[in-house]
Amino acid sequence: MELTEILPIIYRIRLLSKMNTTYIDAQLKDYDVFYGDFQFLYLIYANENLTQREISKKLNFHESSVTRGIKRLEKKEFIKRIKSNEDKRRYVLSITPKGLEMLKLNFSKQKEFESNIKKLFADEELENLEEYLERIIKNLN
Repeated sequence: MELTEILPIIYRIRLLSKMNTTYIDAQLKDYDVFYGDFQFLYLIYANENLTQREISKKLNFHESSVTRGIKRLEKKEFIKRIKSNEDKRRYVLSITPKGLEMLKLNFSKQKEFESNIKKLFADEELENLEEYLERIIKNLN
């Protein structure tokens, strides 16, 4: 009996997520960027005038972890910090063109990984899988 046969569903989902992380990290290793960086990049892209504190709350990360991640992305010129117009003591984050290109590259690699999964299913099975995942997400939020 294999370990995956006795693991609860959530652990198998976590294993799949870890496989995705490993794949993305390997695909993007030459760019010195890691899977976790994309959580920040995507949030900054999707939310205008986001602050580090807001990222910390949205991701439920400790503020010091967010600070380290933001500094790393800023050093790579993927994002920039801009003084807030409303409160000059605050900085808001903005994605740069270089950061946007990296985000697009990540999305293309995510699609590659996903296409490998989709090959394992018939169309109807894939529709069911997507429906089941949406149901889980909707009802556990």
